[in-house]
Amino acid sequence: MTLLKIPVNAPFWSNAEDESKQAIVSYQRRDVMKDALGSTIRRPALIEFQTGLAGPAIGQYYWENKDLVYISAGKNLYSLSENGSLNLISANQYGDGKHMTWAESGNFELVTAGATRKLFSANGDRIAVYDGSTVSKLNGANAPVRSSHIINFDSYTLSNELNEERYDESVLFSEVADPINFQGEFFSAENKPDPIVAIHSEFDEIAMFGTKSMENFYNNNIDPFVAIPGGNVKQGTLSPWTIKALGESWLMLNRKKRLVRIDGRIGQEVSQAIDDILRDSPDITNAYSDIIETKDKRLYLLHINGRALVYDYDLNEWVGEWGSWNKTTATYKDFKARNFIFVEPWNMILCTDKTQGIIYKLDFDSYRDDGDEIRSSIITGWYGHGTTRGKRVNELKLRIKRGTVDKTTKTQVEPKMLVRWADDGSEVFSNWRDVFLGFKGDTEFNYSLYQMGSYDHDRRYEFLCTDNTPFSIVQAEEDVELLR
Repeated sequence: MTLLKIPVNAPFWSNAEDESKQAIVSYQRRDVMKDALGSTIRRPALIEFQTGLAGPAIGQYYWENKDLVYISAGKNLYSLSENGSLNLISANQYGDGKHMTWAESGNFELVTAGATRKLFSANGDRIAVYDGSTVSKLNGANAPVRSSHIINFDSYTLSNELNEERYDESVLFSEVADPINFQGEFFSAENKPDPIVAIHSEFDEIAMFGTKSMENFYNNNIDPFVAIPGGNVKQGTLSPWTIKALGESWLMLNRKKRLVRIDGRIGQEVSQAIDDILRDSPDITNAYSDIIETKDKRLYLLHINGRALVYDYDLNEWVGEWGSWNKTTATYKDFKARNFIFVEPWNMILCTDKTQGIIYKLDFDSYRDDGDEIRSSIITGWYGHGTTRGKRVNELKLRIKRGTVDKTTKTQVEPKMLVRWADDGSEVFSNWRDVFLGFKGDTEFNYSLYQMGSYDHDRRYEFLCTDNTPFSIVQAEEDVELLR
């Protein structure tokens, strides 16, 4: 018996010719992710947490001071509590922007009278300010008229200004310890003559993203904001809503349609696996991203032209594509969730529906999207075990997760995974074979299928699970006999 490994946990890779997709890559990885050791598991499910928003949300933010999540939807501002209580705070406060930025200030009353803690939000109109009881707009003489990006940094509020072209390369800022009153002053990113498309604050720096470059600033307590010497990065973007800080890095889609991971001041392109998808995307300006971050997993979701591509920050690889399965048409549709936030005190990851006023909770122990089937699928690359000689497969041996479902009735159907294969470049797959996953008490995690046919040169497998059960593949091996 010769047991040879099958590459079931190879990274997702679309940017190669079919003939080149060997054992080191996967053809397809749908609605799956990886655990910390690299085994394939199902993605978490979307469980309805609350409804009642006036349309799809464009942003949400957890304000620890109030222990509430704030959500903007249908131009309204809502609050959401841990027990799911949803309250309308104020209606018709926002413009028509598709994305929201948020910032919160500290309590500066000891310095400036009335400078209590406040929550700021902006989506391309005047900045909205919530003080815990009422919402107002910043209408001061020096306040930005059209703001898409706001941050609070060292007791200042900073914002871009979209209303006047002369501020294309500049950022406005408030009085010190008085975050609702803008000074009428600004500072500029002048290393490259490119307009600023986004501003963020992370790593104790102000990051200003332009179409050609990224420039970093700090507070020297005199000017107050000056460029950091050597703090420029030669990476620009036309996709400002893809910019996210994760771990010790910035991630964004650059102007060349490639995902860049910026560590320190060095930008590294990490999208080689999906460059063909990005290259064929007609409009990258509408691309955006989400972060899913838990205690043991950090994922970057790139939403572009109806696709959600998943990059694992710690594994530094693309682990698949997420979507929604339509049983009526038997097709994958756009992944229906966005605006992910981890509310640590609640131990809860929340997100919102892209097209409806629904708030979801991300659940790693459920396997249905609000009752809808999740179709988790892997298709391996072609492999021939290093030889083009013909092969007979006497046994397919799987190391998988089994025995997780309670058996409540005698007639209950045992959950299963399905397996099929295609040989020698064919697009036609075999019939499905069942891999039964057992009920609780079945602790045997090795499972074998026999009489798996033969192939002349190469084979690829598809593994599929649609049942309401965990799906985890640790290892797969073939007992192969060479024919000639």
